[in-house]
Amino acid sequence: MENAGKEVDNEDERKALKDIGIGTPATRASIIETLFKRDYIRREKKTLIPTHKGLQVYGAVKDKKIADIAMTAEWEMALQKIENNEADADAFHREMETYATSITRELLDMRIPKEKQPELTCPKCKRHRLLIWNKVVKCPNEGCGWLQFRTVCGIPLSLTDIESLVTKGKTNLIKGMKSNSGNKFNAYIVLNDKAETSFEFDNRQPKRK
Repeated sequence: MENAGKEVDNEDERKALKDIGIGTPATRASIIETLFKRDYIRREKKTLIPTHKGLQVYGAVKDKKIADIAMTAEWEMALQKIENNEADADAFHREMETYATSITRELLDMRIPKEKQPELTCPKCKRHRLLIWNKVVKCPNEGCGWLQFRTVCGIPLSLTDIESLVTKGKTNLIKGMKSNSGNKFNAYIVLNDKAETSFEFDNRQPKRK
């Protein structure tokens, strides 16, 4: 995001983005945090990796107006002209309204295929197919009541994590979770015989959530 100008062909636009990039340090951090929460990216050591869900969205919008880096450069150049009294601010504002309407209509007309969900049987009652929603996975039988939140200690669980937990009784190692005190830790989420979840650390006993 800081070096986005390298992707722009027009020399003037590239210069306009050279020192500013896309967004500010604060907005960039906020955007990345949102991408984590919504399971669009994940962290592997010091590298950010797009998830399958993230790649789907990228493939859908990469050729759309909202993904056009050159547009940010054009805005920056227009703002510089307004600052130097070389362009009209009201005209720029009208152009922004037209652009916002255009990209909104373009995005609303899109059809993004939904991520295929696994068919999982409740690990507690072992009778009903689990309902998989954005925030929770739950058994539809109210008498059973099994439920698993999709976000644990600040880290979203992917469908692969959910499937592994339900079918194998244990997720892969989940990194970067935060305790109540704010400390980060890595752990597996495991199910016991009563379908209750707990954390399992390397060479440690499971710790109840």
